[in-house]
Amino acid sequence: MISVSIMATMLGAAGLGAPQDALSLWELSPMVPGGAMCRAMKSGDAVDTQLVRNKEGKLLLVAGHPDWDHKAGPIHVTISLDGGPPVSLEGYVIGPTVLVLIKDDTLTAQLKAAHEVAWTLPWGHFTAAVDGLGKALDAIAYCPA
Repeated sequence: MISVSIMATMLGAAGLGAPQDALSLWELSPMVPGGAMCRAMKSGDAVDTQLVRNKEGKLLLVAGHPDWDHKAGPIHVTISLDGGPPVSLEGYVIGPTVLVLIKDDTLTAQLKAAHEVAWTLPWGHFTAAVDGLGKALDAIAYCPA
């Protein structure tokens, strides 16, 4: 796996003498060794955040935590960006992960600029720091399974 700091430099995200770039807070990974970067992940205390693109290029926003263990199925999700108004979305839970397809380009643009995402899930409220989400999303591509 390519180190995040090397990847950030390759993407032009960090210059000489520049402070740590927000992209370097995200772990980028390919589907196969040597392949295109397909996933971005940022670990957090309360919730981990992952970014994936679907074949139409839309954002699949994923929240997860190793302590979560829920049956698979559709769920109602609410997110709030940087303390803003709640946004009601439909998601799908699989064990320790919640997947939410972001269909609205305006919401995607707001997520790309966000510093914090507050999740309201059927089992609780969780907040994730997402600085650099926009750069991380721009750095990944859709990769078929």
